Amino acid sequence: MDDSKDPLKNKDEFTLILRKRLKTELDYQSMTAADLARKTSVPKQVISDWLAGVMPRRLDHLKRVAHALSLTIDELCFGGGQNGQNGSVGVVGLERMIGAGEDRDGIVGRYEVVVQRIR
Repeated sequence: MDDSKDPLKNKDEFTLILRKRLKTELDYQSMTAADLARKTSVPKQVISDWLAGVMPRRLDHLKRVAHALSLTIDELCFGGGQNGQNGSVGVVGLERMIGAGEDRDGIVGRYEVVVQRIR
């Protein structure tokens, strides 16, 4: 992989992905930074800083936020599982596609989708 495209080696790319992903998830889950701070015990200023593009300093904060948003740290920080580098849709993307949490024809809830190769 070209180092210039590796989010771990490009601070600006990393913070951009985190900022966009966090904003998307907060909007999707109808949460504010203050709501997330209360839910995770991560200071609101830290979450606001991430939304402004500041680099995270503590892994435990990332872990708590990812868990509260039902994401992995990889999904939160690098966009993995969300039409990201690996091209997969991921759990959150699938939930959006099938309308989990919304009342569409009486179908409400969470789903598990299993993809198997057919021979």
